Amino acid sequence: MARSRRPGSNKRWSDLSPSYRARLKGAGVTREGWLRGDDLRSSRGHAFRSSDAAPAKVVTRFVAGEGSPADLDVLARWRRTTAPSWLPSDPMFMDDDVAAALSQIGRPPSRWRSVRFTPRDGTQPWTMTVSFKNRRAYDRTIEIPGGGAPSSPAWQVLDWLANPGDYDTRRDEEIDYDVGGSE
Repeated sequence: MARSRRPGSNKRWSDLSPSYRARLKGAGVTREGWLRGDDLRSSRGHAFRSSDAAPAKVVTRFVAGEGSPADLDVLARWRRTTAPSWLPSDPMFMDDDVAAALSQIGRPPSRWRSVRFTPRDGTQPWTMTVSFKNRRAYDRTIEIPGGGAPSSPAWQVLDWLANPGDYDTRRDEEIDYDVGGSE
């Protein structure tokens, strides 16, 4: 079992084998990142992969507010053909870019234990962290399109979580969620 890099740990970068350091570096983990506790899953072969998730590069552009009309066409085609069944299929309930961002979680809400949102000002992306019922599963953190007004992308996700029976999905159980900074 791997040791954690908690404060007080006596494990040093130089104590790692040369092959492990090379694997970390190959995955983009620097010495400084390793010391501060960056996520090592990709370097250990535990990176997340989902066959029905929207193209990650397109989602990243939309979350950053840089999506193009061509990107929107890609997401609309993805939603019609390969989107997971746990997402609302009708764009009337949830925009394609919002559904695409949620698809990056890769597991249906029936497996979620709780969700935590970290909102940001204006239209900046929100951070959404999902904890799973299987406590051995890694939490998934994604960025979703932001916005503070009702009908904004972030509010579409909040409404979907709060009112599962209003959507065309088969989900009827509530999911515990929290928006950071709210009471």
